[in-house]
Amino acid sequence: MKLRLSPTLSYLIGMWKHSRTREGIGIVGNDNMKTAFLAKVVEAQLTPADQVKVEENAVFFYHTAYRAFFDEIVKEQVDRFCHANDFAAAFLAGWFDAVGGIEAGKVYLTKWDKQDEMVLLRLNFQTEKADKRLWVGPAEMFLKFIKNWSQVSRPKTRKVVSDREGPILRMAAARKHAKEKEKLNEAVLEKERKEAVQDETEEEEKEANETEKEKQEAEMPEDEKKTDEK
Repeated sequence: MKLRLSPTLSYLIGMWKHSRTREGIGIVGNDNMKTAFLAKVVEAQLTPADQVKVEENAVFFYHTAYRAFFDEIVKEQVDRFCHANDFAAAFLAGWFDAVGGIEAGKVYLTKWDKQDEMVLLRLNFQTEKADKRLWVGPAEMFLKFIKNWSQVSRPKTRKVVSDREGPILRMAAARKHAKEKEKLNEAVLEKERKEAVQDETEEEEKEANETEKEKQEAEMPEDEKKTDEK
């Protein structure tokens, strides 16, 4: 039986490459991944549905010819998936569904090798290695390319601060704290200045009142002074 590559097989190979089971042809993953893999196996009629083994964290089947075919395609993937067509889109979709994700609008893959990077570059995607991930961009372009083949939905997750972003955020927080502290100190100094001015004004008014009183007493007739003294 001569096996021929199809987009459906390309998807299965992309998913299988970095999440393969130790035996047979299958993947290790969550329920969404297992469902997607099983659906494509049935669609491609690789084996009867009752021959597929489904376990808690894995799904697989046995087929010597297809296992050898999968290995062959992986070895030739740079040439097989270098053009922007359904074969390449399906392969990237399977790979992404197995070990990919989206964080803060950016696409990443947690497992890859040199051949995977070469496929992405030949398809005009940009790559960057950081935080033990392979970041792929432009994200919008990548997601649009695999849209018709990606099978696994992902819940929205909150942004996790990466090792690279951590120091930057800490520096920003420190600068913000310093500015707030500076504003507080300025407020305290302004309050102290106003209090000092008020005290000085009250003291000047007190001195002025005493001076005015002494002046008035000095100008009083002697008989009035004696009356005040009594």
